[in-house]
Amino acid sequence: MNKLRLIRKNLSFGEALEFLKLGGFIKVPEWDGYWFKRGGKIMVKTWDGKELDTPWLEATVLREDWQLVQLDGPSQSDLVNILECNQPKNHI
Repeated sequence: MNKLRLIRKNLSFGEALEFLKLGGFIKVPEWDGYWFKRGGKIMVKTWDGKELDTPWLEATVLREDWQLVQLDGPSQSDLVNILECNQPKNHI
């Protein structure tokens, strides 16, 4: 499996879900795999490269430590740019 690069951390599931809807990858810290969207369905890519249906566990979606991750390589650079442009700016 491709190496994952952390983009953002400590997000609610709702915040992470917005990135997932754009085609991004999300996970929680102890996972070596990630969740992704394909054909309108949320899937899991496991540590060993298997793709499975998402186990929608209430305890998982209620977590506040979701991470946005990017696969090594240029394939998600546009999503990262979109995410960064939509972040609130600090005004002085």
